[in-house]
Amino acid sequence: MWKSIPGAAREKGNPPSALVHIPYSGEGAAIRVVVYGDSLTAGASSYTPPGAALAEWLDAAGCGVEMHICGLNASTALQMLAEADETSVLEALGTRVGVGLAQLVRSRPGAWRNADLALIMAGTNDLASQTITAEQIFASIQGLHAVCHVVGVRTVALAIPDAGGRTVQNLGAAYVAKKRAVNSMLAAWVRNGESWNGGSSHSLNLPCSTVLDLAIGAGRDDKELGSASG
Repeated sequence: MWKSIPGAAREKGNPPSALVHIPYSGEGAAIRVVVYGDSLTAGASSYTPPGAALAEWLDAAGCGVEMHICGLNASTALQMLAEADETSVLEALGTRVGVGLAQLVRSRPGAWRNADLALIMAGTNDLASQTITAEQIFASIQGLHAVCHVVGVRTVALAIPDAGGRTVQNLGAAYVAKKRAVNSMLAAWVRNGESWNGGSSHSLNLPCSTVLDLAIGAGRDDKELGSASG
């Protein structure tokens, strides 16, 4: 069972929380996974986050996982990076309040411990801006991964999916071309194993054992996994 965390919101009467917690109900230690992104991560407009299905799949596969999901409606990767250290982040849509990525992956006494793994999917909202280039979007996404790497949290890089509806219709071929360019840069980054600190990134198509390896650094070489290391 997952639930929003009221404590992530500001004072009473202000926007509700954008942070969802999926606790681990099994026995023994669980790995802590953070899922971070925009409205696609939030599961708007029903607000059923796709990460919840991933948590259920991992649980069924025998992986002990505690998950925190933060999806910020209409927020760009650039905004997420600029606000990464903020304890309270108002999403660009102005509807809900979340937590900066750096704050979410680091330990918060009484709330959560350090994350073991972060899944990041951002950049969809940057695509609509005609002044933001594909290279700048890619750099912002890399920056989000670096925020995690610097505190020793491994990451999974997720491509920008097909989305946009009316935005795609209005911007047409330019929007699609920019998205493909960003995803190509992400894919090359993953394949080449390049990272700001000599680690690497990984696309999401992972068996349970690989998720555990990514989180605890056991069993395989980082280069083989393509996993990001701190």
